[in-house]
Amino acid sequence: MMSKKEKEILEELKKNLQRNLPKAEFWQVGETETDQCVYYLKTLKDNLKKDLNTPEKIGFSKKDTNRNRWGVIPMAALRSSAALIYNILGDGTHCEINVDDLKCLKEHTLISGGYQLQYEWKYKTINRAKANIDAYLNIDNCHLFIEMKMLEPLTKTHPFDSYSSYIGSNCPKVFKDTFKHYESNKPEYFDACQMIKHLLAIYNYFNQNRPKETQNVVLLNCHWEPLNCRVEGHPLKETYTTFDNFAKEFEIMRDCFQEKLFAKLNVNLVLAHCTHCDLKKMAGKDNDKYLERYEIR
Repeated sequence: MMSKKEKEILEELKKNLQRNLPKAEFWQVGETETDQCVYYLKTLKDNLKKDLNTPEKIGFSKKDTNRNRWGVIPMAALRSSAALIYNILGDGTHCEINVDDLKCLKEHTLISGGYQLQYEWKYKTINRAKANIDAYLNIDNCHLFIEMKMLEPLTKTHPFDSYSSYIGSNCPKVFKDTFKHYESNKPEYFDACQMIKHLLAIYNYFNQNRPKETQNVVLLNCHWEPLNCRVEGHPLKETYTTFDNFAKEFEIMRDCFQEKLFAKLNVNLVLAHCTHCDLKKMAGKDNDKYLERYEIR
């Protein structure tokens, strides 16, 4: 069920979009199978900076871009993280990025330049299960995996229904131990188990390919964050502060994963998190007028 705060945010985002795109049409209650349809655009292109003519070429599937069983298009939602990262990184198979503008990477070995870009990167975790990471960027021996969050960090808890499957699998012990840690110490707002699954998929990928030269890998959790929400008295200040604290706790575990697993694969691993504003700057979109639709206070 949608919280009051989520509804308030979606109303502001809706006003922003309609201000710049008056002809954009939203579904009305009764026109689809969900009352939340009022925050879904009828036409996907109205939620995107550039229309998706061939979505499959850059990684998006029909599941993202076609109407689902509730009669709405997932990527046409105001809260769509897939739409947000697409609007920031662009509609091509390459993206120019400046890693020096990503302050969360205090110590990194990525290089700036034109990265190959793939949305919805998928790779196996256990059995037939796969992780689905929102964007994968690669240049030479540098790999940037980005998990994008829109309103997900406003949800206090993130149940991990597949816990028993992962604990009973043959994945490395350090992953099982980390799952167990978060099962006993459930974080608030930060979806740690999803990030562990993503990390497991990345580990499996490099374990399968066994690179001969050192590979520099960053798993980045990027979240949308309203302007000025860190000021004293803002209703979301505590939420995002708590999110940060648990994200930092997760990132501290990097040393254990690096020593026990990734070093043996010739992979230098970095775990980090940032806001969508940081990602905009990295992609050279800091002053992009279109992206102002996401700025609310």
